[in-house]
Amino acid sequence: MKYFFAGILVPASAVIPVCVALGRRQQLAARHWILFVYLIITLLGNILARYLAQHGIRNTPLFHLHTIVEMVLFSFFFRTLFRAQIIRTAIIGIAIVFSLYCVVNFIFLQSIYSFNSYTRSIEAIILILFCVMYWWKGATAAGDSPWVAIADNWAVSGILFYFSSALFLFIFSNYLLQHVSKQANVLVWNIHAAIVLLMYLLLTVTFLKSKR
Repeated sequence: MKYFFAGILVPASAVIPVCVALGRRQQLAARHWILFVYLIITLLGNILARYLAQHGIRNTPLFHLHTIVEMVLFSFFFRTLFRAQIIRTAIIGIAIVFSLYCVVNFIFLQSIYSFNSYTRSIEAIILILFCVMYWWKGATAAGDSPWVAIADNWAVSGILFYFSSALFLFIFSNYLLQHVSKQANVLVWNIHAAIVLLMYLLLTVTFLKSKR
């Protein structure tokens, strides 16, 4: 039962925004389908990770792959939020360089069978910067629309909240796994799961507010 929240409930909760997106598929803005794809891949990845764990197979290679896919998808999403071509090009360039670094990381730096704390931490910092840029540049023009009516505000808030909250967990994850008690690890990863759940809920609101 102590693994139910982080291991089953929260991963399964990705179904909520997925169902909302499908229910509003006629109204969904094109850029929000990128977030939909991210959720589908995350949901399937969690199912596969749990299957491997239950059969005694190490699932950490999935984390390395997921980090690349996650970064690429979020980069394409953020690219749609900016008008300046130099920013749009820079975002894709950063995603490509980061993906190459992920490959270098699991070949030379961190084993594919260990948690990829280096790349997860760098990914978090990059996405936090993308979020800050979104707020700083004023985001996409929305006229006189109130903040809560703008779908992208909810998506960026969810991404920012998750990665800023989880950054130090990513940095110290391998230390925690090796030097902290099992009970403490369960607590830490349950907190992480709660943060993930909040991001899913904010993405749900994004889909509810989305307009073509």
